[in-house]
Amino acid sequence: MILLDLEQNKKIWFILKIFIVIYYKKAKIFIIKTIKICMTLEQVIINLKGIMNLLGIILAIIILFFVIWVLYKKNEDIDQDLKNEQQKYFSYFQEIKELKISKETPEKKFNILNKLAKDFFKQYFKLNHNLTYLQLSENFHKKNKEDFSDFCKSMSDLDYSNKKTDKSQVDKLIIFFERLIENL
Repeated sequence: MILLDLEQNKKIWFILKIFIVIYYKKAKIFIIKTIKICMTLEQVIINLKGIMNLLGIILAIIILFFVIWVLYKKNEDIDQDLKNEQQKYFSYFQEIKELKISKETPEKKFNILNKLAKDFFKQYFKLNHNLTYLQLSENFHKKNKEDFSDFCKSMSDLDYSNKKTDKSQVDKLIIFFERLIENL
């Protein structure tokens, strides 16, 4: 065994202290760097969460914009359909107005009213154009539309009566039909 003298022991202890201090500093730097990396990772995660929240908000805004656009287009379609319906409705009133002041024979006026009423029933109630007025009357009665049922019954009675078509009866039916349409 080699015994070291005191001087050499001091040198070895000094070198060991330096060695420990150097490694301690390196370990400390390593720990600090590790902590900084962890903090940086934490910041990245926080930033990613923020980005994900932002992306979620952006996606929600895009979806909301799309839904609003679809509803706007649907509303345009509904507005156009409504305008078309109003135009058709107005055209029935125009035809009734013209029929009321027409100088046609009562039979001709009745035939025009007949076509006008059947067209109206087909368009607004989706009823077959070929149904008789008695069938239409029954159909309206089942749907609790008694005024329409009465009108159809009156049209049938006048159409199948053996009497000559009377001008006052036709005029009453024209006014009756006009009031039916007005009250829809």
